[in-house]
Amino acid sequence: MGQTIINIEQLRQQSEGHPCLPSNWERENLIRLIDEVAPLIGLKAKAVATFRAMISRTKPSAFKDPNAEPICYVHQTEIAHSLRVSAKTVRNHEHALEKLGLIERRTMANGARTGFQGCGIYFSAAIRAIPEMLARVQAAEADRREHAKLRGLRSTHYKHTKGVLNELITQYGRNAELNNLLCKFDDWPHSSALHRMTLDDLYDHVDEAAALCAKVIELELKYQEYAARPEEKGASYIQDSNQDSSNKSCNASEAIWTEDKSSDANLRVLRLTAPHHA
Repeated sequence: MGQTIINIEQLRQQSEGHPCLPSNWERENLIRLIDEVAPLIGLKAKAVATFRAMISRTKPSAFKDPNAEPICYVHQTEIAHSLRVSAKTVRNHEHALEKLGLIERRTMANGARTGFQGCGIYFSAAIRAIPEMLARVQAAEADRREHAKLRGLRSTHYKHTKGVLNELITQYGRNAELNNLLCKFDDWPHSSALHRMTLDDLYDHVDEAAALCAKVIELELKYQEYAARPEEKGASYIQDSNQDSSNKSCNASEAIWTEDKSSDANLRVLRLTAPHHA
């Protein structure tokens, strides 16, 4: 989050008067935080626009004064007119904002608002929710970084597995052993699909990718070992393997595979074991 760091404990420990923004925050900082947290809490963009329209009609000084509260007294019809929506739409947005704990409605029986009786939309609730909102944004950012890291790791496994399989098939042909690994590799989702995976699903897939990569490397070492033996034994093993291809096949192309298009291939060290995660 691109805002000035605040003292969360200072905000939590406020006990006297109305809640205030941290000393290094202004009203706009709170608005930007709402923009960031909105998709994480299911708040629609149009409801955020209503929140912005109402909070912009409050006194900025009220967000810093423990003896005052930030209140919007402007009627729904005026807010609706400024947003070019119906008053009913604004009312629905207010209900959604109140349900999420971002505003408090204190209006007259007919919905009227007036500064003379303190009837309006109160924003102290949003100030009190700052620590929780910040925690959500920070957790989402941590998940985003972890997701990118895992996509990069999958790309590394992809490139290494593809290269070794290509080399083995070129040398020994598509025998049953190699074809089995090839079919599993061909089932991997395209890199573009990784972005749509949940973090848990991506963890599982990278675990599987790491395991298959390890098997391919193990097979490469085994073939190298047999190739280094006396000619008749090494050749015999590989020939038998080639003849044991049966009818097993998969839909992988004869040209093997195209390059993985992941934009996150930024990891340089191959992890041959499944990544640990909680």
